[in-house]
Formats: sequence, C-alpha cells, structure tokens
Amino acid sequence: MVKIIFLGTGGGRLNLIRQVRATGGFIIRGGEGSGVQIHVDPGPGALVRAYQYKCDPTKTDVIIVTHAHLDHCADVEVLLEAMSVPKQRAHGLLLGSRNAIAGSSRRAIPEGDSIHGNGRFEPIISEYFRKKAERVEALGWGESRKLPGNAQIHGVKALHEEDSCFGFVLELDCRRIGYTSDTQYLREHETEYRGVDCLILNCLKPEGEAIHGHMDTTMAEKIIGGAKPKLAVLSHLGLRMSRGHAAQDAHQLKERTGVKVLAAYDGLVLKV
Repeated sequence: MVKIIFLGTGGGRLNLIRQVRATGGFIIRGGEGSGVQIHVDPGPGALVRAYQYKCDPTKTDVIIVTHAHLDHCADVEVLLEAMSVPKQRAHGLLLGSRNAIAGSSRRAIPEGDSIHGNGRFEPIISEYFRKKAERVEALGWGESRKLPGNAQIHGVKALHEEDSCFGFVLELDCRRIGYTSDTQYLREHETEYRGVDCLILNCLKPEGEAIHGHMDTTMAEKIIGGAKPKLAVLSHLGLRMSRGHAAQDAHQLKERTGVKVLAAYDGLVLKV
C-alpha cells in the first residue's frame, strides 16, 4: 500500500500569496516493504504543513521539484536541512527540473517584463544546501531514475512557462502513481499516464477558463478519459476552483469519463 498525504492543494500566484489553500506539495510514503518517503513540490509552508499533518520531514528520502516556481520549491532548502539531520551528514536525493537544479542561460520571460526581472531562472538551492543531499540530479522528459526503496520514476513532458517542467509516473510497492505537474493538455498524456493506480492532475481553472501553461477541467477530462486511471485527483487548484468549483467539477468528470475523480483538499490522505 502507498499513502499520499496532501500538504497543500492550492495553485497559482494569487493563491500563493493569499494562502486560501496551502502550498506544501504532497508526500508519497511507501509501505513496510520500501519504507521510502518522497516529498513532491514543497512550496511555501511545506515544513509547517508536514508537522501539521503528522509527517516527519526528517524521514524524507527523496525531494522532487518538478519546476522552478515558488509554489513548487520555496521550502526545498529547509527540507534538505531536515533530511540530513538524523544522520548528521548528507542524505537522500534531490531530483528536479533542469532549470531548478542548474538554472537557465536564456530568457524564460520576454525582455522588458519588469515584474519578472531578467527572465532567467537561477538554481533553486545554494551550494551550501546542495551538499545536504547525497545526490542532486535533473530529470528530463522520457528519462528514468531509480529511487530508494526499489522505486523508479519516469519523466513525462509538460508544457509550462518553466520550459523544463516535467510530470512523472512513479512505480513504488507495485503501484503506479502519476502526476502531471503544471501543464496544458498534450495528447501523449493519455498514453503516458494510461492505467496508473492514481493520477494527480494540477487543474488550476474551471471548465472553459484555460490559460497558457495550465490545465482547466476540459483538459483534465481529455487526460482522464484517455488515460483511464483507477483514480484521478484534482489538485493545485486556483481561487475559483477552491471556492466551490472543484467538488462539482470532480463529480461531473466522474459522470463523463466513468473514472472515480476526487477534488483534493489540504490534509487529504489517500491509500492507494
């Protein structure tokens, strides 16, 4: 059995600064066979939310950062500190997007956009905290890595402003967990996530309100209907989704696709 604990289910810049929903990412915890603990996309408040929902960050073995945006990576350094404390030495794996690990040499934002500075991504961690992990690696689309606990992860393409952003399929304890991260719909998502035991979709917007680089429920329906996961979970919800659309849209998606669909909430625990 694999357990998934949602430390935060909010998405988008407005939710990030207002914290209508938390932004702590989620933890995937293997059963007694593997015993591995994986923290995915630890945004602002991840450490605090971990303790709030009875998760011990010092027991984390892997931190995954799918891209270099604050709501996915702000608490990485403090979690690296926590991960290294029990053994008083470097421990575990930090696995991130290319821009998160190494930064980018070219502009991700058009020149002249003063809000975004020079538009280039810097590495999300300093050299000091980089040494807290035994391994620091980037994961690209189509690439696979072995993880502690006999787990394996496969990178899936995402279409997002952070151009090295990736989704993934994680194989752990005979379960397959899919996560889209922030992305628009791509036809290949239907095959990459096909038949997974649980698919977590970052669904920022309600039906018909899609914006570039993000998913609305219309796109989510295409992925769920094509991939046919055993369970689909809507998370990383924007303000309108958080204020009433999520549960209603999840029910409609279930009716349309024949797949069980849940709208995640902060503190939700799933056993897969």
